[in-house]
Amino acid sequence: MLFVSVAGCTSPSSTSTTNNAQAYAKAFATDIGENSTVIQTTIVANGSDGAQLTLILAHNGTTNTCAFNIQQFSSVASATAFYNSQSFGYAQVSNGKGTLYPSVYSSVMGHNATINKAAATFSSSTNISYVFQQDEFVTWGTVSL
Repeated sequence: MLFVSVAGCTSPSSTSTTNNAQAYAKAFATDIGENSTVIQTTIVANGSDGAQLTLILAHNGTTNTCAFNIQQFSSVASATAFYNSQSFGYAQVSNGKGTLYPSVYSSVMGHNATINKAAATFSSSTNISYVFQQDEFVTWGTVSL
């Protein structure tokens, strides 16, 4: 199960700009993986380059609440630096397919991501903290079990 969230650092704008992070969150919420059913989804834009994603999921007989921030950085290098700082001390994880939900990135950007990284740690006995990177997008947040 993969969860995504984006946080931006700019104030909301009244101009009509495309928020790719919001589109990424929407794509992620519709491609959450096997054995999961979305009960509720909330996506809120956070500036012009970020979004917050909250999901309530039914997964293998349990209900999980996921809260993520998603940010589209101006470059892959900036995203990687942020990912590295957020994932420090976390264990690298994989979905066993070699890439993390490639259709999420490609549905927003029109091509596959070249960087697909994920890391996680148990922040308590009932919470898992995640961070994911797909090229210039970084998603981080928690899943409450």
